[in-house]
Amino acid sequence: MPTNPPDFEKYAQTLQQTMAAAIAEAEALSELAAADREAAASVRIIIQEKRNELENLAREAANKYVAEHRKQLQGTIQQEVLISIATKLLNNGESVDNVAELLDVPKEFVATIK
Repeated sequence: MPTNPPDFEKYAQTLQQTMAAAIAEAEALSELAAADREAAASVRIIIQEKRNELENLAREAANKYVAEHRKQLQGTIQQEVLISIATKLLNNGESVDNVAELLDVPKEFVATIK
């Protein structure tokens, strides 16, 4: 029984068609990937702009709050610092009179700490 020799031309043509189809599909996927990258970059830019906007709003709100409550905040901080210093001085054996004089505060203020 004679065997027919392989048809290399048909094989080459089929291989060439398969390769052309694979290259076309790869190029199409590459174009889709590029479009996805561009879309992601656009979204990233929008997100960064929104983040910057929110940070600016938060900074403005914080600055406004501090400006509106500056005296109250300063008084509170000063009070806390005086109490802390007076407590340390009293714990180290200083008298109420001496602590009041050192901190230039009323004796009643120091007496309430002890």
